[in-house]
Amino acid sequence: MVPQVVDAVADRVPVVAAGGLFDGRGLAASLALGADGVWVGTRFIATPEARAVNGYKEALVTSREDDTVISRSYTGKPCRVVRNEWTNHFEQHPEEIQTFPLQAIASTQANVNHLGHPSGTQVDTSREFYPAGQGTGAVNEIVPAGKLVKQIVEQAEQILRALGNKK
Repeated sequence: MVPQVVDAVADRVPVVAAGGLFDGRGLAASLALGADGVWVGTRFIATPEARAVNGYKEALVTSREDDTVISRSYTGKPCRVVRNEWTNHFEQHPEEIQTFPLQAIASTQANVNHLGHPSGTQVDTSREFYPAGQGTGAVNEIVPAGKLVKQIVEQAEQILRALGNKK
């Protein structure tokens, strides 16, 4: 999709690639496809600087590639989240999911939706709303944001240099 967007709008606005990007390989690939930059989401939640409720960062670090699910159980709208008891319940009982915003209100009242609350907010980690992207399985440590940016850029530069040296 990035090449099509680049072809359609790059002469007027910067193109930023997003989705499943978590390291320098994704940055290098996106640049090769014509993007001007990348939007890295989930990976930055697992940094000390990120404002995240109790357990969120740890849930990302311990999740595998297949530990996320697209669920309407928290808001009534589809959202990829870390699979847990709450999402499992609603997978078994989809008829209980209300439309937006009623489901968002219901999950807040059930004390399982604290998105945006201060870091360290105590939550039920087995049921909490932890939005997570497709690259979640690649998040394996909590790293300071500045160090993460340097790692991503250095890896991308290394890859792009290596590609430039191939004949």
